[in-house]
Amino acid sequence: MLMPRATTRTQMLRRGFTLLESLMAAGILLAVVMAIMTAVTAGQHHAFQAQQKICGTLAAEELLSRLIRQPYANLANWNGMIEPVGEMTDGSGAPMPANMNHIGREVSVTTTMHVMPGLGVKVLGRTLAVRTFDVQNQTLTTIRAFVPQPAEETLPPDDDDNPGLIESLVDGVVDSLDGLLGIGLGGR
Repeated sequence: MLMPRATTRTQMLRRGFTLLESLMAAGILLAVVMAIMTAVTAGQHHAFQAQQKICGTLAAEELLSRLIRQPYANLANWNGMIEPVGEMTDGSGAPMPANMNHIGREVSVTTTMHVMPGLGVKVLGRTLAVRTFDVQNQTLTTIRAFVPQPAEETLPPDDDDNPGLIESLVDGVVDSLDGLLGIGLGGR
């Protein structure tokens, strides 16, 4: 014969989860889910930023490669050129791929004197800078290239009224020595 089990109030309370335990478990589960969702969202944001930087770099390199092939005399005409976000075109005038629609680019051309490292030789030329930017005009990438002035544009014509570059340099050195040493080489 089976005996009925005696149940006390204490035994009945320990049988299942209390309301407080259930709320605590739900709170912990909610915190874990929120932490996972935050990590996923941050990962997606970083992936989008990385994609923008890669697309910006590709767009800047494409335009810079076109600029470098331009005649030196035409480079200054590109200064200040802006392609707004979503309106970039390639070398043939066709729109850039759709994944670059959220990028714009601009060109800066400055005449600069570049000193060759290790040699100390100064070279006159133009520095080309292509900056890509997003819809908030934040810079994604800036790349630069130096284009030296061609030799035919550097050397003035050699005639009696306009001495050549070498003669000008020699005269400048001689005048400097005259001033420093006072030995009267200027009359060569």
